[in-house]
Amino acid sequence: MPRRRPLPELLVLGLICAGFAGSILTYAWLFPDNFAFLTEDEVVLGFSISVATFWLAVKLAASENWRSPWLQFVDEFRIATGVNLIMQALLNYLNLLTRSLFLLVVGSLLAATLLALARRLSPVSGKGRAGTLIVGFDGSAEELAPKMAAPLLGVVGGPSVGGAPSTDYADLKRTLETTHPEQVAVTPQAAARIDLPALLKERLHGARVRLTPELYEEMLERVYCRGREPADLVLSQSLSGNAQAMALQAIYTNLIGLFLLILLSPLMAATALAILAFSGPGPVMESAMYSGFRDIPFRRLRFRTQTTDGTGSRTRLGQIIRRLRLTNLPLLINIVRGEMALFGPLPVRREFVTRLTELMPFYSMRLAVKPGMVSWGALQPGRPRPGDAIMDLEYDLYYVKHGSPRLDFEMLLRVLVGGTRAKDSHAEFAAAAR
Repeated sequence: MPRRRPLPELLVLGLICAGFAGSILTYAWLFPDNFAFLTEDEVVLGFSISVATFWLAVKLAASENWRSPWLQFVDEFRIATGVNLIMQALLNYLNLLTRSLFLLVVGSLLAATLLALARRLSPVSGKGRAGTLIVGFDGSAEELAPKMAAPLLGVVGGPSVGGAPSTDYADLKRTLETTHPEQVAVTPQAAARIDLPALLKERLHGARVRLTPELYEEMLERVYCRGREPADLVLSQSLSGNAQAMALQAIYTNLIGLFLLILLSPLMAATALAILAFSGPGPVMESAMYSGFRDIPFRRLRFRTQTTDGTGSRTRLGQIIRRLRLTNLPLLINIVRGEMALFGPLPVRREFVTRLTELMPFYSMRLAVKPGMVSWGALQPGRPRPGDAIMDLEYDLYYVKHGSPRLDFEMLLRVLVGGTRAKDSHAEFAAAAR
């Protein structure tokens, strides 16, 4: 499938406005009596919020060349509708807006449909080109090959994959002239063995030439670690964390953490009293030493769910607390104290960090940001449950590299309305805590 050019921002905004304007006109035509109850200010406010929210959904569900247009259509509709419902329900509670499910759903559906049609009719970049050619073969190429939406035209210097032909490095020039790929993915090891003039010529004719680790990061939203030299990651400045983003994150994270701590303090107090009354002798909270920002140790807190007789058995109340997912509520105290954030790599015990750093020298790079209650890897759709240390690290390093308020907001949206893995984030956190 050839890659289509992205739509201009003004066209995207115009189509979104047309979609929600169409829903207003349709509502006025089908339900004139109901529409008469809406004031002009409510119509304008609802329209503005809907358009802004859908535009944000387009950004969050931005299509890459490997993604299905149908999935993008569904993502945009799902995210925009969910967030719009939350926003307008809040405004309805504040008596600022009369919420209309018809306007929300029909407007989102019309806007998503118009955008899908516009993308379908948009010109293709690289006329006459289609498909990807892989040059070289390593772990990143092996994982990317079956995930290409565009056809795989062949593999140069590697085995045949999915029926695509395999050729030698010496045949690269002829292969490029024969296939005219839209995209060429080159492994780092193959870069020194290929015909650079032939590759440059193809690039000047419109082909996209990418290193497979870069394409891996773009497609899978994690940093490629398997098979890479530790020095490549250790010397990367982009994996040192963004100081400005972290400073801004500290402000809103502490404020949100303090708000949640005050809001949930009655529930936390009731849980603490229940532990004192029904869990036998012992502390209300358990604590253990974990590695925090830049490997600064801190005591991670949680409610006690086990007996203190050394058997490690869980109390009846502890089972209820875990079932209700109240165990980690004291983490809000860690957040307010500045030891953790709402989003970030999951905290890991210090002894585990020491051992994993010995096995993987770049493991400690995940400590370039504060640990979080919910990790980026926990919110990835279709991902199996955690257990692969390398994959977990790849997702953590992606957050270290791209961490920003925008990414935090996207993670919040996934937790609220779209994260198929959001319900497993608690399970992942518990697994990391053991």
